[in-house]
Amino acid sequence: MDALFGEALQRHGIGWVECSNGITWKLNLSGITHRWIIYGMYEGGLGIEWARKALRYGGVFVDSGANVRQWLLYLGAIDGLTAFEFEPVDSQRAWLQECINMQAG
Repeated sequence: MDALFGEALQRHGIGWVECSNGITWKLNLSGITHRWIIYGMYEGGLGIEWARKALRYGGVFVDSGANVRQWLLYLGAIDGLTAFEFEPVDSQRAWLQECINMQAG
């Protein structure tokens, strides 16, 4: 996907984007890791699919190094899921908080 759309998307820089799962999130399209959130499941989906299966009835999910919350974008719709997201980098934590605030309305 990035070979087809990466160059065009990166020109948009930072903005609010509807991701492949329908959630609007702030992304930096100049970076490939953020563009993958648009294309589909981040990191190829293997880890996310494993987590979805393991957590299908709820549970606790801990993301240490949450970055911009890629994983929770795909796991957040699971009923009964409790998520703890930790991001030690101030700039990334501020980005994450802005996205959370946007979702809260």
